[in-house]
Amino acid sequence: MPHKAKFRAIQLKDGSAWYVLYSPDEGPTEHIEDFYTEEDALEWIELESTSWLAKKRDAIRKARRSQRPATSLRAKDT
Repeated sequence: MPHKAKFRAIQLKDGSAWYVLYSPDEGPTEHIEDFYTEEDALEWIELESTSWLAKKRDAIRKARRSQRPATSLRAKDT
């Protein structure tokens, strides 16, 4: 099933800045970056979110691989 990650530009409650909110198909949301304007946040989503998500998924895969149990090792001949 394809991932349905969503990126949204959200304005801070005080109106002073914007941020990008990442909502994965599973798991917690993540506040990614802060921006001065909505336009800047939307531009980041358009131009950078795909590579950011690819790097994040690669890091998750590597972490999962490192947690796998070691395969059996052959005893050395003595």
